[in-house]
Amino acid sequence: MAGFAIVGASERNIPWTEWLVSSLETHGYPGQIHLINPRHATLLGRPTVPNTDELADAPDIAALLVAAPQVLVEARKLIDRGTRTLIVISNGFAESATDEGRAREAELRELCSGSGVLLVGPNCVGFASFHDSIVAISQPVPHGVSAGPVSVLSQSGGLTSAAMVALQREGLGMDMAFSLGNGTTFGVAEAIEYCAARDTTRVIIGVVESLGEREGVEKAVAAARSAGKTVALLLLGASEGGRGVAASHTGAVVGERRLLSAWLRNLGVVLADTSEELGRIAALALELGPHPRAAFIATVSGGGAGLTADLASRHGVRLASLEPSTVEALRAAMVPGAYVGNPLDLATGDGPTIYSALAGDPNVGYLVEPWVLPWPDDTDEYHWQRAAMERLVATSQRTGLPVVIASMSEQPVNEWMRRLGSTSGIVVTPDLELTLSALGKLHGSGALEGDLARRTAPSTAGAPAAAIIAEAQARDILVTASLPVVAGGEYASADELVAAARGSSGPWVVKLSLGTVGHKERVGGVILGISGDGALRAACQQIRENAMAAGVTDGSDVRYLLTEMVFGPEILVAVVRDGIAGPCLTVAIGGWAAEAGAIFGTLALPYPDLRGEMDRWGLPHLLGERRSNDLAGFLEQLAVAVTSGSLASYATVELNPVMLGSRGAVIVDALILP
Repeated sequence: MAGFAIVGASERNIPWTEWLVSSLETHGYPGQIHLINPRHATLLGRPTVPNTDELADAPDIAALLVAAPQVLVEARKLIDRGTRTLIVISNGFAESATDEGRAREAELRELCSGSGVLLVGPNCVGFASFHDSIVAISQPVPHGVSAGPVSVLSQSGGLTSAAMVALQREGLGMDMAFSLGNGTTFGVAEAIEYCAARDTTRVIIGVVESLGEREGVEKAVAAARSAGKTVALLLLGASEGGRGVAASHTGAVVGERRLLSAWLRNLGVVLADTSEELGRIAALALELGPHPRAAFIATVSGGGAGLTADLASRHGVRLASLEPSTVEALRAAMVPGAYVGNPLDLATGDGPTIYSALAGDPNVGYLVEPWVLPWPDDTDEYHWQRAAMERLVATSQRTGLPVVIASMSEQPVNEWMRRLGSTSGIVVTPDLELTLSALGKLHGSGALEGDLARRTAPSTAGAPAAAIIAEAQARDILVTASLPVVAGGEYASADELVAAARGSSGPWVVKLSLGTVGHKERVGGVILGISGDGALRAACQQIRENAMAAGVTDGSDVRYLLTEMVFGPEILVAVVRDGIAGPCLTVAIGGWAAEAGAIFGTLALPYPDLRGEMDRWGLPHLLGERRSNDLAGFLEQLAVAVTSGSLASYATVELNPVMLGSRGAVIVDALILP
């Protein structure tokens, strides 16, 4: 090799020069290192060369630490001699926010673009290729870092090291590491594409302050994903202050994080919240792969299973639903009456049989084992724990099912567990919540809290249809409770419905009323905005034909619901009766938006200051004083009905929506569970 030249090595740049030399030597750089300094014969105990012209051959790589105006002079000389990799550590370019700095960067771009030169920077700390023993980082590199399958890119010099530390914490080696700085010709998109093309890279992580042109990023991420590689980024600039710092740091335009995040997720990029989470995502992606999979949580602690379920829900981890045959196999392997679900308490069953059944279920993508005890080691004291761990490894190796072992309390990974974690298909992590947070981002739903139904009501997926009170009956129950319900009713024929609608100009909603159909709109069972006898008859006929075409009826049992249309803000109001807390009231955005989970708050009833709580939720500001008062009066009336009135015996009363119209709050639709 012709070697590595540090142009501008001097007393003023001693830290950066020393770090560059140390990084190159520590990681076994195979070529010569040349210190270019015209004023001193030696530096750091090494001989110097006055200028690059005196080198026998053009260096393969040159790092420039000279003043910004001199960078262009030195870069041009090196390129003309044949150097094809330049690292510009110097600042004073576009990030300076001056016309002079922007012009200087434009000239540097023009010099390097189309020349076949890899330009890293300016305003960066260098790059590394660990498999090639080229570690040219002008800041301390974590001790013990080795070659591996993860590549790093960062627009922040300091956070380049933070990302490296996060990977080292996970016991992961690195392939490439790029401190991009301003990214004049080699930015985020180019770095992702470069790493994606390398056989030695399997995961790409990055710290990003700004993104370049859209098409380049889309192309780069698509290339990585088509190669089966995960791209995970920590996107900075969530706050106005953060965007300002990022802009002054790189000189680039910083977009709004909320919008960039949505776009990147659509591309398939995993977004982390911290550098530590970047490292954990990388560790998990290496064993679990880039495609979404569902988890099964199994542990020897019932309390641990419950806590893990809560954390999994919080972080949006997708939990596997078991096949009926798997459920039966688990029941046979557990004591009579034991709970079978996800998570599962292994203490009530035969572990090896349970693991085998789970491994054979096509819905289970990987196992999560929350570990509640100290890590086992080589001592006799922990032989039972070692045996449990070894069963997990044996299951994984026999079935190919990955296993994530996560400590429920923060504890360093000891040498025995480190050896276990080096086994293919096994991930050992020191803290459960960070692991679940990373899993939620890697393979989860993307929702931090989950949808409203999961948080406010018991699942009805396995409940018999008879357990759900039909809409028409629910309507009658609410009227009996003296709660305001929109005009309408259930009718056996179009003639009855039309007769009931006379005397009101509408508009009306006509719905299918069939006990076996929950989501009426999915079978064409809802028609909105109907007025007049003819239109109402036509709507009934169309709904009947839609239901028959969908195969949910032969037409003989079709009934119709007529509901007056009311206009105004839509609110979801739900009361769920908890075995410990009693009736709890949740107020949220209603209508079609309810599944987004925008909740104002949840209160245990009776609540002494309901109106005061609504003020704290900001509802008077959002709805206006009149509508807020209307809603408060309605909620107070409902609270009495569910605590001591005619609704006190029902497990769930979900009203979606409650419309805040010109005549006050009124219930449009309801779900009641006995």
